[in-house]
Amino acid sequence: MVILILALIVVPGWTQESEISRLRARLSDLENRVQQLELLIKRDESANSSLVNENASPPSTNRANWRRLKVGMTEDEVRRILGEPVRVFNFSFALGWNYPNNGSVIFRNDRLAEWIEP
Repeated sequence: MVILILALIVVPGWTQESEISRLRARLSDLENRVQQLELLIKRDESANSSLVNENASPPSTNRANWRRLKVGMTEDEVRRILGEPVRVFNFSFALGWNYPNNGSVIFRNDRLAEWIEP
């Protein structure tokens, strides 16, 4: 009977402490992951801020951004560099985006195929 009483007293305390230790380790892991994600976001924001010139013009008006384009880029990659297009055209063989000052890009098979700088 004494063993049963001790088991009822000791075991719940042990499982509580075990659960607390597990939760502390999980919290520490999550804090580390949040810190890593915050660093990635900060780096991404720094990289994107360099795409916009000092006059707060759209990124597509900066020629340096056009020169960062490479054949084979995805639409998302081009959008991150040049910003949103002012017009989108769907051809049977390609997709075209127009930007201010007569700049344009052409995608074939969902990849950047060619472009004209403004």
